[in-house]
Amino acid sequence: MSATGTRKIPFGPTGLGTSAARPRPQSTPTGDHRAMLAEVARAGYPQQIQRLTEGFSPGVDEGDVESEARALVAELQELGVECDQRLARYLCTFRRLVLPVEDDALGLDLSRTYLYPTIIDDACGRRHSEVFRTLGTGMMKGIVTPARHRAAADSSLTPNSAAVDYMFNRIAEHCDADFLSTHKAFFYQSFIGIMFESQYAADASDQIDTEYVRNRTGFCEYYFSSLALAYDCLDFTGNLAFWGAALGRMVDYLNDLNDLISCYKEFLEGDFPANTVFRRAAHRGTSFLDAYAWTFDRGMSAYRRILELANPEQRPHVERYLKGYIHWHLTCGRYRWEEFSRLATT
Repeated sequence: MSATGTRKIPFGPTGLGTSAARPRPQSTPTGDHRAMLAEVARAGYPQQIQRLTEGFSPGVDEGDVESEARALVAELQELGVECDQRLARYLCTFRRLVLPVEDDALGLDLSRTYLYPTIIDDACGRRHSEVFRTLGTGMMKGIVTPARHRAAADSSLTPNSAAVDYMFNRIAEHCDADFLSTHKAFFYQSFIGIMFESQYAADASDQIDTEYVRNRTGFCEYYFSSLALAYDCLDFTGNLAFWGAALGRMVDYLNDLNDLISCYKEFLEGDFPANTVFRRAAHRGTSFLDAYAWTFDRGMSAYRRILELANPEQRPHVERYLKGYIHWHLTCGRYRWEEFSRLATT
């Protein structure tokens, strides 16, 4: 397919920002939940979100995606980590959509930074102990005798942590030590959110602070700061004022748009009460529609503010990322966006 054409992005078992897809005690989809979603559709929110991508129809070269995905799957196998080929294609497609670069070696390294965290994120969902294991191998190097347990000082103790070390070694070829240490901090902080999110109740009746936890899931700062690896005008240490102003709003944007778009998928999967919009409504005592509207407004405010913060040289890259993120979700079969939109007529 021509790189200028459009395509429906394939979907795999997981994907970027899908922390809500982790195995958890699931609820049964109910008519009440469907009615909540239908009310959102009738209010026109699917159309408003869709309009954000008008005129944005980049294509990806399927042959290039396949080649890149195969290379990443092969290296993961050498490291002892299993990866479904579909998942690799899924994330390589995403990276090419939001973060296009001309350097193939850099492109591969960037795709790796999106694929590896997703695999480890899923492993943490399947085995809660993997959260502490991942944090241990990353945070406890050099700690020889912690009380009551052996230090996870050697990343070779687990294939996943060896893969993380390999990922950051490849990233190190494209950045200075100051950014690398910051980028690693963004990566590991997300496991704090994963840790607490695993304790969500199936009916959202728990008292866990949804806003605190959501801000620390999804690897938002880690993923967004990857623009600093790709484009000189967004170099991290040379543009600290921009990053300090934009990162918080990008966390809102990535999380809010993911939550808005994911809610129908999560309804179908029996995971609707884990959606942040639903939890926000339940904990604030408001309607789902009001919580959806609040989340949409904050996401759009973040979108506008991020573009305002970018200078003329930075703006095209930042806008591509913002629009590509939505386009990917809306064209990915995983999210069943067309079905969600049609709820307005039911």
